[in-house]
Amino acid sequence: MLKEYIINAEFWKHHDAMRQKKMENFLTVNSIFAAAIALLTSSIFSNMQTVSIILIIGISIIGFFVSVTWNSVMRRNSEYMRFQRLQLCSIEKVLPDGFMTFTKMYKAFDKPEAVDFSCTKKPFITKTESANKLEGALPIIIAVSWFVIATGCAAFLFHMFTF
Repeated sequence: MLKEYIINAEFWKHHDAMRQKKMENFLTVNSIFAAAIALLTSSIFSNMQTVSIILIIGISIIGFFVSVTWNSVMRRNSEYMRFQRLQLCSIEKVLPDGFMTFTKMYKAFDKPEAVDFSCTKKPFITKTESANKLEGALPIIIAVSWFVIATGCAAFLFHMFTF
């Protein structure tokens, strides 16, 4: 059982690191899209305004779909991480050596409940909400931004050609 615990703990660490890397990649891709839009709105392309706006709309649509897809990926990953944490808590309950790391972490951050430690008389009580909700909302926030940019540019194009 200890071997299973060690393997699961390694999986948890690996998937947590992968989650951070995925978020980093997502933000990098969106930064590249934003830089491309900044370039298209600069004076370099001022004589090709219509083409620039069409390209901005295209980039925004791609950014929107990347963000929506990323939201699904991150939600799935969050559930997997939660499963892994619960698996580790379950294994801790049957280990004879009194492992409590994931059980205490689950109590402190997922429930949230006070957690006692032998090194202090005062129980640990988390003082902040989990950033996971905000991190999970980030792809949707960015997707909405891409949608606003695309619709704003489309409205501008419509206005250019109808008036």
